[in-house]
Parts: sequence; C-alpha cells; structure tokens
Amino acid sequence: MQRAKKQADLAEVEYKRLLDIRAKAASSDQEVERAKLTWDVAVIDHETAKVNQTQEVIQVERLQARVDKLHLVAPFDGIMDDVKVDVGQNVNENEKVLRIVDVDPLVADVPAPMDDPMTQSVKVGDKAWVLLDVASAARVVEAKVIEVAPTLDLSSMTRRVRIEIANPKGPQRILAGEPAYVRLSQPPANVLAKVTAAIHAQGPTETASK
Repeated sequence: MQRAKKQADLAEVEYKRLLDIRAKAASSDQEVERAKLTWDVAVIDHETAKVNQTQEVIQVERLQARVDKLHLVAPFDGIMDDVKVDVGQNVNENEKVLRIVDVDPLVADVPAPMDDPMTQSVKVGDKAWVLLDVASAARVVEAKVIEVAPTLDLSSMTRRVRIEIANPKGPQRILAGEPAYVRLSQPPANVLAKVTAAIHAQGPTETASK
C-alpha cells in the first residue's frame, strides 16, 4: 500500500510538472493527458491496495480468533498429569484432552458427623488436623477449613467440611489421593496409633488436587 501511495504521489507530481510546462508551450496536450491518466491509474492502484490490506487484516484477525479458540489455557498453574489424545487426533469442543493438577494446596471434602459438637460450631478459618497413613508411616499435618456446607446429608447425618492442606515440594509432599483421617479438634499425643487403626477399619477421606 505504501508503494502504491508513492507511485500515485510521483504520478501527481509528474502531471503537475507537465501542466506547468504546457503553460509555457513546451509540452503537448497528449503528454499532459498521458500523465493525467497515469496519475488516475496510480490513485486507483493505491485505493485497491488499501482495500486489499483491509481484507488481509480481516483475514489475519479471523485466523487469530481461530488460533485463540483452539489454544488451551488452564485457569491455574499446575502439572500435566494425563494427556488423553494423540497428536493430530480430531476432537470436539466438549472432549477432554488434558488433565492438569495443582497439588499445592491439596483440598479434601470431609463428611463430618453431626453427632460431634465440633461439626456444629466449625467455621471457615478454623484449623483441622489430618493424619496420613502411607506405607505404615503415619503423620499428622495441620490444615485449614475453607468451606462449610450450610446443609447436611440426611442419609449419613454428616455435614461437608472442605479443608485445605499446604503441600510444598519436598520429601514430605503428599500425593493427591492418599488416604487421610481428619479431625476438627487437636488430637492427643497418642492419636497416631489409634487413628491409624480407625482408618483401616472405617475407610479414610481421600485428599484431592484442584
């Protein structure tokens, strides 16, 4: 488009120069008409170039919109856990293609029994204690209550309490899905052995990633 504009400007200058020359009777009408036609064609070429550029910009925007639509962006930073499709495979918009997990922090939904007074009074921000029993190496970690359900499950007479467990990198990092036992009150010193046995007998709560 810039080249077409320069050519149109040059043709205009040439036409006006010939007009001045003709005024001095040093140029023929044919030369002036030819210069005028050359200028007109250059102006048309410039306008055509502008239209073509506009169409190309629209095409680029259309292609960029398609790229943006096909570009997958997770709503959080995490780790690629599972790729469910192969390179080049066709998928529809509703099909799952990747699984990305964030394991710091971990989140667990605890079915707290309503016959426990702590379940009645628990609130967001309270502490929770999580016993992990992995490979016979039980340990207790602190957690935080981040959500308390306003309703109860009549079939089990429990109330859902969601807790968050800090899980930084290191040798003590917890794997999402590990069995866990949760208390809403601070456990006594000898809780490890007792709760480990309870986990094996009753079944634990699973920790989960985002």
